[in-house]
Amino acid sequence: MGEEPEKSLCIYFCLLIHQCMMDISMFVCPVPLGVFFFNLPYESIIERLSQRRIDPVTGERYHTTLRPAPTPKIQARLKQNPKDKEDNIEKRVDIYQRNVKELEEFYEDAFYVNADQDPHPIFEFIESCIVKPFPCKKLNASI
Repeated sequence: MGEEPEKSLCIYFCLLIHQCMMDISMFVCPVPLGVFFFNLPYESIIERLSQRRIDPVTGERYHTTLRPAPTPKIQARLKQNPKDKEDNIEKRVDIYQRNVKELEEFYEDAFYVNADQDPHPIFEFIESCIVKPFPCKKLNASI
């Protein structure tokens, strides 16, 4: 084994979807249509993000495993965003892990999503949850 315990745990990512407000005074605390924590194993995060590539000529996005470039010529010119290098992903996940408990406490009515599946059922679940918005807690801070 020898793997650090936190590396084998599932990671949660948070998605906050806001309702558009027409009144400028309401921008202080927009009304969330839903807060979603995405549950995804650490290994899946690394695999999904570190293998993303972009074609600088066309702007088309590829994934080396899930959606490879169709030709060797395109494959040869693909570039990786420095943010998608494994070390940078690990840093971002570590920062998120240090802050997620506060987010979960603040958004106690949040939804939890199994993100280790195809995108279609994930989007269907999110859509079903945002049909009825819930109120936002206000921060105890002066603005």
